[in-house]
Amino acid sequence: MSRWFDWAVGLLYLGRVGFLSKLGLSVPAEPARADVGPFVVGRRYSEGHVQRHILRLHRDFADSWRICGDFLCVSVPADAIEGSSYSVDDDTVSEYAQMIRCGSLPPAIVLDYDGDFIDGGHRHAAAILAGSNEILALVQISDIQEDSFTDDD
Repeated sequence: MSRWFDWAVGLLYLGRVGFLSKLGLSVPAEPARADVGPFVVGRRYSEGHVQRHILRLHRDFADSWRICGDFLCVSVPADAIEGSSYSVDDDTVSEYAQMIRCGSLPPAIVLDYDGDFIDGGHRHAAAILAGSNEILALVQISDIQEDSFTDDD
């Protein structure tokens, strides 16, 4: 491979783990792959698993093209995530917040490489409204590992 390719892929990799780095987290070198069952913090999940998760919540989900690669399940400080750029319905947020206050844990939110919402804006807003400190998130990660880059021409 060319040096340019290594450099370009390196930039792509570094940019795509930015949100995890801001949280002081890193991608495990050899994470366990899990394609069934509940989400477990620290485990890597396939795009198919994440798509099924979202489609169970939203049968009409239109941004499936944004779900690619693997996702890492992390517990994120709720206030570390910027609000969704999509509009949220206040009544839905209030209803979800009440459910959280009664002890119901919301399904994991889904964030892209940069920490932008793919899914879960209402759940995130509800967690903030309910006073939750942490929220479960599936964060998109690169499946390219830093140590796979070489200096070969």
